[in-house]
Amino acid sequence: MDDRESLLCAKYDKINRALAGRKINKEDREDLLHEIFIKAYLSLGKLKNVEKMDAWLRAIADNTVKTYFGAMQKERQWQTFVDEEQMEIRAAAASALEYEKMLKNLDCPADQEKLAGILKTMDGRTLLIFRLHYFLGYPLREIADREHMNYSTVKSIHIRGLQKLKSKWEEKERH
Repeated sequence: MDDRESLLCAKYDKINRALAGRKINKEDREDLLHEIFIKAYLSLGKLKNVEKMDAWLRAIADNTVKTYFGAMQKERQWQTFVDEEQMEIRAAAASALEYEKMLKNLDCPADQEKLAGILKTMDGRTLLIFRLHYFLGYPLREIADREHMNYSTVKSIHIRGLQKLKSKWEEKERH
């Protein structure tokens, strides 16, 4: 081990205390320390002035911490997005089941007229999505592609349409 390497190893506790001072938990700190010192060791040859090792190592540590927590933040955002998407899909599936049940129970002409009346109050995009999805069997993602719409927009229109349909149906049931 040459002088640079031993000097670098001597900085381990100092960087560990600096990370602890940033309130980084022990598990993350251990991961970061390994990553920081691997990066530092691999680029040790680029350090021209050994007297500037503290500032050089601090810069490596700062960049490594930013990258590490930035990746964790993106992972949390992605997980939140996936969780929200799953909830939307479940809500849409539950609403779709209610809608399909309602369609199956349309034995009498009065119920058929009631549904037709409600559908006439819907906007054109909602009706288009309902027709493509329920009557022609297209999945919502294919509807989005086919109609050059964002998938999230199609899902939102679909869910709002089902909610409106359900509330208007219940309203007509009460009268």
